[in-house]
Amino acid sequence: MNDSLNELRADQIEQGHLWGELQVDHMWIHLVRGMVRTGEIAKVGPVPFCVYVAIKAHTDLNTGNAWPSITLLASQVGVSNDTVERALKTLIKHGLIKVEKRGRSNQYAVIEKINLTTQEGEPWGTGERKYVASNYRGFVEELKRLAHTGNLPGDRAITINVTVNVQNINQGDGGNVTMNAQHVQVNTDADLQKLLRKL
Repeated sequence: MNDSLNELRADQIEQGHLWGELQVDHMWIHLVRGMVRTGEIAKVGPVPFCVYVAIKAHTDLNTGNAWPSITLLASQVGVSNDTVERALKTLIKHGLIKVEKRGRSNQYAVIEKINLTTQEGEPWGTGERKYVASNYRGFVEELKRLAHTGNLPGDRAITINVTVNVQNINQGDGGNVTMNAQHVQVNTDADLQKLLRKL
């Protein structure tokens, strides 16, 4: 019985009848290298990162929205529903996803973060945008334009968070200097120019 089924399939393949019934799942998703290099994965932990990737795999390429259920995410990641819910809280806390209630379902948006550094490799800030695969190239081009011209992106969906190192001199302990990284969000070129004048 098995041999005759194999022969039938071989005949169908030779005659080209089977090809119309096959589907190839060739879609792929971006993973920004900076998530690895800056330790973002270590900050959120392996399970939340896996949930992040699973949500990203369900994201609509044109809208950036995803609607997988908690149960589906749990089965695909191999954890319990409660573990997925804890992972979602971690991802929200770290600004990697946004969740909106749509009736009884959750609508997810994955936030893509691209790191900006100086020529010496020092952190300068991050560009953030809702992950929409069809707009990803435009997102990168806007950040490259910022890097070359100093003009903020024209796409208002992009958020620029600038890392500012501020020197605090504490007179009480002998004048020791401490460096504190602060994140400042800039929305317009005027904001950016004001910030750069202060530095």
